[in-house]
Amino acid sequence: MLANSPDAARCGDHGGQPRATGSTATTANPHRKRLKKGVTIRLDGDAVGHFKAVAAQTGVPYRTLISLYLAGCAATERKKASTWV
Repeated sequence: MLANSPDAARCGDHGGQPRATGSTATTANPHRKRLKKGVTIRLDGDAVGHFKAVAAQTGVPYRTLISLYLAGCAATERKKASTWV
């Protein structure tokens, strides 16, 4: 069926094109500030093991636990107590 044929409009075939919604105004995402950013980070195996063990006990995914921990540290402006070696 051709995308421009009268049957295409009735059958919902839009030839791979997105369907027009009738509104051209865009609405800002109210959660934009809370969207997560993907990062790649290398962590110590023991640290990952700790979060995986907690995840198994709580049912919360370990990546979520790591994110929550880091967010908590950032919110309280937690600093490393000892000197870096």
